[in-house]
Amino acid sequence: EPEPEPEPEPEPELSRDVEETESPATSPDEPEVAEPASTRPAIQRGGSLLGRSPPPPPPVPPPPTDRSDDESADPDSLPYEPGELLLVSADMAGAQSAARQLQRYELRIKSRQRLDNLGLVISVFRLPPGANTPALVARVRQDLPDLDLDTNQRYQLLSDRRRYAQRLMAWPESAGVCRGAFRIGMLDTAVNDRHPALVDANLTRRDFVRGESAEPVHGTAVASLLVGTAESETPGLLPASELWAAEVFRQRGDHTDTSTEILLSALDWLVSQRVQAINLSLGGERNRVFELALENLLEKDIVLLAAAGNQGPGAPPSYPAAQRGVIAVTAVDAAERLYSEANRGDYVDLAAPGVDVWAANGGSAGRYHTGTSFAAPLVTAAWLLAEKQGVDLMATAKDLGAQGRDDAFGWGLVQVGDWCH
Repeated sequence: EPEPEPEPEPEPELSRDVEETESPATSPDEPEVAEPASTRPAIQRGGSLLGRSPPPPPPVPPPPTDRSDDESADPDSLPYEPGELLLVSADMAGAQSAARQLQRYELRIKSRQRLDNLGLVISVFRLPPGANTPALVARVRQDLPDLDLDTNQRYQLLSDRRRYAQRLMAWPESAGVCRGAFRIGMLDTAVNDRHPALVDANLTRRDFVRGESAEPVHGTAVASLLVGTAESETPGLLPASELWAAEVFRQRGDHTDTSTEILLSALDWLVSQRVQAINLSLGGERNRVFELALENLLEKDIVLLAAAGNQGPGAPPSYPAAQRGVIAVTAVDAAERLYSEANRGDYVDLAAPGVDVWAANGGSAGRYHTGTSFAAPLVTAAWLLAEKQGVDLMATAKDLGAQGRDDAFGWGLVQVGDWCH
């Protein structure tokens, strides 16, 4: 719900102006201090903004400093939306109070939206020309620690033999065995609902992209792995389930990505559809605004499953998979070997087939897909069934690699088998 203001200023692609604020001060600029490496604690509920009062105003304005331009590199390759700051508040009064505090940094409101199902108000601010985005955001976070804000992070898709996936997971293939009707959500690219595997599926799509949408290849594959018609060439594991597909990925030249702002709007819609689980075959850097929204979902007992990442064994943790409470899924091949480009880390929970997995393409046929993106929906399906039957999926996993839980396979390869009967 954008907040109307007179004479809005047009804004390209993602948003439009709904309110302008005064800009009396010069923006500060300091390099961001790196946060310590994340470890993976047990699932913990918390982090809701509900019930918080608006933060008090800061006592002293920050000293002005020189600006620098962080867009000297290719702006399309940055991991965030250049020149933007994202803020979430508990209510509209809190959002307006925060906006008044941010005037001194020459920040101007670009858009504001109430996300009732998440219990949040999201505000996007434009930074002054030439400002260094991460440095200014870091300074504001330091000066105003009671505000929940961050960059408008960008996220990428995590994608790089026929029916081997079911065999590897000991998924029964007999009709009527290992079935369940669940309410599933997904954040992904557009989905081709005219694909033979999905034309009869219980599928609802909604497009959240402003601009050019990404090709429907990735999202169609993930959707088919979940709810593809049993009689099709690319059947899914839970064909009787309902799937709500939030289409969030855009095409910007050679770049396929989405933003935190888009993701929050999509999550708010998925909550309104009463989904039981959300598949997140995407990843990026840690972002406190996105993290806060996911914590609110965890408080609602919505299961979140995410791809662990395809950046290789030495890569930093991929988010949201590395966020506490989120089930992180890595990929193995038909020989139960770890996908060579999979991330490693103490946040990895489970493994599933994700190398040369047969699923729908963006047109009307099937193709092989590789990446932790395609392992995640297989675990989403198994997790819902296991939860329904009171089974601990981590305890029943097939141990791979070092004995016990390890940073490559987590607790091991998901197994269904006897308990599904």
